[in-house]
Amino acid sequence: MDYEGEKPESEKDLTANLQHMNTADHYGVTEIEWDPTGRYVASSASVWKHAMENGYHLYDFKGELLREEHIDKFKQFAWRPRPPTLLSREEQKQIRKNLREYSKDFDEQDRIDEDKERGAVVEERRRLLSEWLAWREQETKDVAEERRSLGLVMDGEEKTEEKKVEEGGAKVVEEIVEEVLDEVEEIVS
Repeated sequence: MDYEGEKPESEKDLTANLQHMNTADHYGVTEIEWDPTGRYVASSASVWKHAMENGYHLYDFKGELLREEHIDKFKQFAWRPRPPTLLSREEQKQIRKNLREYSKDFDEQDRIDEDKERGAVVEERRRLLSEWLAWREQETKDVAEERRSLGLVMDGEEKTEEKKVEEGGAKVVEEIVEEVLDEVEEIVS
């Protein structure tokens, strides 16, 4: 293989590094514009071209729809300009150099915040469970008291004969009597 050097701009294949990631539909789109960072793209349909379904769609760089807004009489979509940085070149280099350390600190802070949120959820669940258990215990006591006042048997408890007699109930006596009505004798040969 022979290397012939850099190709002139007119001969370069500009689509060589492009990759199709997603396809999206936006009816009546009039403008498509990338944000200054290159992470988001917006497609808009303006009232200047047609009067139906005006508004904008906002996508991430992978082509996933993040926001869809239909706005009557929508005219123009513009990204907010990025102001120049307030940091010097040396400060920017220092930040890039120590980015991993900063990232570790931020990740640790994120974990702490997540743990706090989880703890709050767990505490809320415990509070709700204790409230429910207290309510259930009170209802059980109320039902037991009502059953006692009505003279009904409680679950797991049987009335003895003495209790029945003490409560004014009659004592039930069961007597079994056998009576022979007819007797026939057969001889089988």
